Amino acid sequence: MKTFNISQLAEEFGITPRAIRFYEDEELIKPTRQGQSRIYSPRDRARLALILRGKRVGFSLIEIKEMLDLYDINDGQATQLAYSIKKFDERITFAAIVGDIKPPPLLTSKIACSSLSGASSLSKFFNI
Repeated sequence: MKTFNISQLAEEFGITPRAIRFYEDEELIKPTRQGQSRIYSPRDRARLALILRGKRVGFSLIEIKEMLDLYDINDGQATQLAYSIKKFDERITFAAIVGDIKPPPLLTSKIACSSLSGASSLSKFFNI
């Protein structure tokens, strides 16, 4: 299994190591330790990618944590997918109401849902 150190992830995602340690403190990612070094798994990397994408959309860290924690239910991510689509719908609707965005006519969670029906996880949707 490929692993990553904090510098590799910071460089890949264009963030500081301090930001990654913050997400660890908030229990959004959980690297293992080898002495003083943090060792990040592919799962940590995927979670970090989803955290950063969630932040770009405007989700709070609490909302992001709720979505990520649903992954551990072991229902094939059905609950995580349904909850995430609901939250994205709410965010798109809110942004359209306040004028932050004008969603393209074809950008709806229904389309996202139908395209994800064969996907086994959100990571496939987000290309990570």
